[in-house]
Amino acid sequence: MQLVLEKDGLLKSKDEEINDMKDKVLRSYAEMENVIARTKRESENSKKYAVQVCCLYLCTSILKFQIT
Repeated sequence: MQLVLEKDGLLKSKDEEINDMKDKVLRSYAEMENVIARTKRESENSKKYAVQVCCLYLCTSILKFQIT
């Protein structure tokens, strides 16, 4: 009977470890999804900003040519 109780306790302990590991894997996966989404958003914003800066320089150059 003692052996059965020891094995049962060990089994419960291992089940808890498995559940903790599953939780860690799911959290890591969610974090990676967030990183991918954030990186994509930042990349798109960088492109928009680059176009805006380019347009600003272009408009400034055109105005300078019109003034002279």
